[in-house]
Amino acid sequence: MRWEPLQEFVVWHSRVTRLQSADTGWAPSTDLYETPDAFCIAVELPGFKPGDFDVQATEQGVTITGQRQMAAVAGRSGQFLHVERSQGAFSRRFEFAQPIAIGDISATFENGLLAVRVPKRPRAIAAGQRVTVQSHES
Repeated sequence: MRWEPLQEFVVWHSRVTRLQSADTGWAPSTDLYETPDAFCIAVELPGFKPGDFDVQATEQGVTITGQRQMAAVAGRSGQFLHVERSQGAFSRRFEFAQPIAIGDISATFENGLLAVRVPKRPRAIAAGQRVTVQSHES
């Protein structure tokens, strides 16, 4: 069996997030994946409208917060007899091992799915790293 360190990190992060969400009541289902030039976050927020959640970015990462009200879950008035869908506040924080370009982060929301694209910032050359010099002379 091949060792997949990124996959292990994703599983670990998911477990930690679930433990942390015990204080807030719930956490929406989330996928995090990486492309060569960006990190991508997909968050399931069925029944939400764009004003129901917030996306904040810092140099350390991205935080998505929001709240689902009981009335929004039901979509109508009346007394609940059985409830399985979570409600209340949530907060999801994503930190990345590579610097990110916070000014270029973009987000779309369609059909209850929030998609956040977090571009990677090119890494600086480490001190003492040899730089290859290319010449255009013949």
